[in-house]
Amino acid sequence: MSYFQVYLSYIDFSCHTLVIRFAKSLVFCYNKPIKLGKEQIRRLNLQDYTLQGVDLAKQVLENGLARGYPIVLKGDPDVDGLMAWFVGAKMLQKAGYSFHSCVNTDRRHGMVEEELVKKERSWGEFDYYIPTEYHQNEIIINVDSSISAEEMLQLTSQGNFVISLDHHEVEGNPLFPNQQYWSTTEETGEGVSLIGEAVLINNQYDFEPEELRFWSGTGVVLNALSKILEVEIETEWVAMHGVTLLSDVRDIENPLAREILKVTFETPLLEMPTLRKLTQVCQAEVPTAFQRFPEKLDRTFVDFSLSPYINASYQLNLSEYLFRLCIQTDFFYSLPAKTIRTRILNHMKDYLKVTELENLVILAIDVAEIPETSDSKEYNFKYTSFLGLIANQYLRDSGKTVLIAAVEKGNWLRGSVRGFHSEVEYREFFEHHNFDAQGHKGAFGLVSVKGAINFPQLDKDLGILEQGATQQGLNIHVMSNLLSEFDKLRELAYENEFLLSSHFHSISYSGLAYSTFSESAKKRGYEVDGMFVDSFDKDLNPKNALIVPYLYGDELKLILRK
Repeated sequence: MSYFQVYLSYIDFSCHTLVIRFAKSLVFCYNKPIKLGKEQIRRLNLQDYTLQGVDLAKQVLENGLARGYPIVLKGDPDVDGLMAWFVGAKMLQKAGYSFHSCVNTDRRHGMVEEELVKKERSWGEFDYYIPTEYHQNEIIINVDSSISAEEMLQLTSQGNFVISLDHHEVEGNPLFPNQQYWSTTEETGEGVSLIGEAVLINNQYDFEPEELRFWSGTGVVLNALSKILEVEIETEWVAMHGVTLLSDVRDIENPLAREILKVTFETPLLEMPTLRKLTQVCQAEVPTAFQRFPEKLDRTFVDFSLSPYINASYQLNLSEYLFRLCIQTDFFYSLPAKTIRTRILNHMKDYLKVTELENLVILAIDVAEIPETSDSKEYNFKYTSFLGLIANQYLRDSGKTVLIAAVEKGNWLRGSVRGFHSEVEYREFFEHHNFDAQGHKGAFGLVSVKGAINFPQLDKDLGILEQGATQQGLNIHVMSNLLSEFDKLRELAYENEFLLSSHFHSISYSGLAYSTFSESAKKRGYEVDGMFVDSFDKDLNPKNALIVPYLYGDELKLILRK
């Protein structure tokens, strides 16, 4: 029996409120979100400012609709992609348009050119991976997904009308609209006929205001698509933007970002039905004693529960499951995505080859050497989907920049890089060293290798690059007694909700009153001045590590970090 079948058996349709039973707990689904005031919406999303290309996008949409073409809404396979897709879907519904949805499999980004599976294109409620060549005579609204000029030209030549709403970093300052607008025509006996059009709207271009650069893909959709379709923005959509600012590690220390995050953290989940549903579902696989159903979202829950669950579902190619969770009110059950992913990661690490250089940790894995498991038989995933997550783990443990590469019988498949310093432009650096890189400046995928890689030289050059890093570092406070500073700790924990993790307020403990309180396979608990401090690294203690205060719902949590 599949997980879908198992959890369907728990659905009770006997009352108007949908009740789902997971073990001994009850999960409720609510509807009708509240709306922010119009002036607050205008302020939080800079509605008085229009991203360049919106008027063109309106024309592209109208031209496609005039031909009777279907609308395809395509999102990126990550948290920002899901939220941007959902906001786009709700806007299209409010504007009265029907649409189809699609997303790349295996965490691939952009309009993927290579054909994974040769099959006839068919319309359904949901389409998984669609190679570029299969898009013909469609209106494609592409959200939070990089798309190249070459792909734009290919799509327009196939009769498509494309609107791309993106926030991924771009190079240069193209003259608008010359490099943001594509039109393909053909000569007929009666003159020139339009085949297809495309426009790319991106808040990272140099001609867009600096204060907009922190927006995620969801933020671009909120601003641009709401104007293209002429619909009002809802409170929950703004809160979703806040979630993606955290998941995509945007500049949340921007004053406007702080205001958006306040909406995320202070709006009751009862008033945000989709985020509430996702919150409940991601807790269903957690042991009952550790389940947490907060009344409001907090940073800890987003970073360690909600975002990992969504990403795990994408890594397992459960995109349709996520889409249905978000958009269908009568679809409400859970899959243990994080549990499955943990098993897969543990299995992969047994076949991981680790080389630690002076400035760089290199991880390599040959997927052909990984034996089949029950998970690989049941779920249609690829091991390359987990590379970024493994890189993140080694980044935390090593304190160095990490490069991970997957091969198959020696042939390059995919790679990923996680840079140690937040302000360093790593992507350009690796592109200079013969890698084809796509993504953000400090966290990106390696699509291919363009030539031989001299790793000793790469490591040496990386050290030179990182020498100039001026990372602000943690805000460290010295405390000799935690209990006496309780109010201060809560204040610092609240401020950490709005800071990059590299800038967290942290405590250097100068007292002596601590002892081991508890110990398990995964963590050790300390009692410090009558307060509890947890460590997920047993080599750390209150004297050789920093204590970081977090909010955990209404509670104060203290966690050790290196």
